[in-house]
Amino acid sequence: MSSYSRKIIRRCLDGYVRKSDGEWITGYYYHFLNYGRVEIALKDKHGRGYKKEGFPNVYDSHYWFFHYIDLAESMGLFGFNLKKRRWGYSYILGSICGRNYTHIRRSKSYIIADGKEFLEKDGTLSKFKNQQNFLEVNTPFWSPRSKDLIDHTRSGYKDIERNVEVGRLSEVIAVTCKGDPDKARGKSGK
Repeated sequence: MSSYSRKIIRRCLDGYVRKSDGEWITGYYYHFLNYGRVEIALKDKHGRGYKKEGFPNVYDSHYWFFHYIDLAESMGLFGFNLKKRRWGYSYILGSICGRNYTHIRRSKSYIIADGKEFLEKDGTLSKFKNQQNFLEVNTPFWSPRSKDLIDHTRSGYKDIERNVEVGRLSEVIAVTCKGDPDKARGKSGK
């Protein structure tokens, strides 16, 4: 792995400090801005709206959200967030899962929702898979997938000689509660 790739991995994990003024963004935010994919609403020359996939825009609320998550995580705490609809949080959460999956060996990220429609189709899980496909095609951080089901993705491959699974072995797992939040009990991520 090149020294540049190692530098990028370090930024995705620890964040980046701007030399000019010392401003810092978290590793999660660095990964989202540089490798996240979102649908951006645009207008053509006739004023008709359309959507195009691209890199995310920078918003203050995203900046503060990523700092909040980083602070809570550094203190061993969890976070809670109320936000308005259509503000990109399924893309953000998909990116957080992708960052862990790509850069933290043996990590487990859980995406928990009440129903499948909030995971699949246009939900957080589909955002993770789309972003991960982009990252694996366009960066040196590719990894084979030993499991690639609708609700469970695991990196790695089977070593036929030793008959064991090897590689990064990171996972993203979807859990559907179906009205019973206790189904998520006992899940421990990252």
